Amino acid sequence: RSFAVELFDVSASTCMMAVQGPQALERLAGALDPEFVRSLRPRACAETEWEGTLLFASRTGYTGEDGLELVTRAEAGPRLWRALLDAGVTPCGLGARDTLRLEASLLLYGNDMDETVNPFEVGLAWVVTLDDGADFIGREALLRAHGSEPQRVLVCLKAEEKGVMRTGCPILRSGREVGKVTSGGHSPTLGVSIGMGFVPPQMMAQGTEFTVDIRGRPLAAKVVPRPFYKRPRAKQEREA
Repeated sequence: RSFAVELFDVSASTCMMAVQGPQALERLAGALDPEFVRSLRPRACAETEWEGTLLFASRTGYTGEDGLELVTRAEAGPRLWRALLDAGVTPCGLGARDTLRLEASLLLYGNDMDETVNPFEVGLAWVVTLDDGADFIGREALLRAHGSEPQRVLVCLKAEEKGVMRTGCPILRSGREVGKVTSGGHSPTLGVSIGMGFVPPQMMAQGTEFTVDIRGRPLAAKVVPRPFYKRPRAKQEREA
């Protein structure tokens, strides 16, 4: 059966804002309809009318924190921005967002994964279903990857001393380079440098010690559980 589909790129005519953090829902209730905000359960999405324009909201995000992602028409963006500021929301940039997603061990495309990486190397096997008989583009490649031992796996590294690992820093074991940091930085929450990187699977065990080469300066680090930080869940989220 065939379907006629017409696609439209509306990127230029829309805007998106993400309100994230421990007080995100409380602040959002001051800018939007409080009942609508409370009705959205984790990972749910819905549309509502806000000041005469359509607003799409999803209780999702890329920070590891609770909150909503909001999409509306571009011309309504400045009004929504001011309403959020008036409700006590503090603006932040991509640097803060990247720090939060790293603390939550959320992968960044182009750093931790790309077209050369398969889901089984980065802990995303749970999003792949291969045993239901459904056909899709890439299925055969995933079957081959699933049936073979990975040559590398992504691990979480936590520094044991002062210093900040960055993307691209070599990961050494017994003086030999065995991988590279794919995402790295300082964690304000943990007070140390953290990072993710690929290493051989036989070196993925928690507690395995490495040296990260920071422009010729060695930084001691070890494998720790994923994620680095997990925020406390509200009762509503635990029951979802």
